[in-house]
Amino acid sequence: TDIMPSMGLALDVDQLMHRKAIPQIRCTIQCVNHGDSRLSKLTRDSFLTLFKPEDWEEEFDANKEKVAAMVSKWQGQISHWLKDHIGAVKSERTATEDITQ
Repeated sequence: TDIMPSMGLALDVDQLMHRKAIPQIRCTIQCVNHGDSRLSKLTRDSFLTLFKPEDWEEEFDANKEKVAAMVSKWQGQISHWLKDHIGAVKSERTATEDITQ
């Protein structure tokens, strides 16, 4: 099924070992690898988890400048992850162009 009773997270080693706090999670992006192949399975997919900044205060949610800065940082993280970690390319067969706009 497409709906799973769990959620994939991408944590760094220090977060996993509880040496570093895990900020508020906003979303996890999943890149389905080998989607049209029998090799396709969750364990072969790539994940990027986006967090609110560690110093984020609840009242910042109403501050357009702070929210815009946070979203801009997320856009940079997504672009870096796509290009440098999973080797995404822009072509008519991928959604890379749509994702990075």
